Amino acid sequence: MKALRLAVLALTVTLLAGGYLVSTFAYFFGDPAAYSAALDASPVPALSLVLLAALVALAFVPNPEEPT
Repeated sequence: MKALRLAVLALTVTLLAGGYLVSTFAYFFGDPAAYSAALDASPVPALSLVLLAALVALAFVPNPEEPT
């Protein structure tokens, strides 16, 4: 369970950092309006919903290594 939580954490941090970097790049070197429009039309909202559901589900699963 600890490895699964760590994997979800790594995925979340990677997606957040990558999104921030791409957004900053679009702001300074590209067209932020086009980036924003493309972001809304992509599967990013569905991916974030799946990631949120996984995080909520993992929050309710007890850690067997911790004493209760």
